Amino acid sequence: METLIVEEPIENLVRHARVPIAFVVDRVLSVTAPERGLEGIRLTETTVATPWVKDYDAIEGEGPTRWASRFDVSRWGSSPRTTARGGSVAPSSRSTPPTS
Repeated sequence: METLIVEEPIENLVRHARVPIAFVVDRVLSVTAPERGLEGIRLTETTVATPWVKDYDAIEGEGPTRWASRFDVSRWGSSPRTTARGGSVAPSSRSTPPTS
């Protein structure tokens, strides 16, 4: 399967808001660090006793269309859905914001 990565303006976040973001939590990761700090950090997966649904869409007033009011998105980039798995939003590595 080929994946195409393209960048689009962050203003197109309304498209990301249409993608459901609810999932079943049936395991968690625990982080343990040995005595020497971050050297050899370990992640241990544990099954939860009672799975639950984490539904970010159910949180009123949240979602991609609100990010610009909560964060500085001037250097963020957006990648539209290019595969069945979905798209992404990430800070840009550019040193200057895009120009129109």
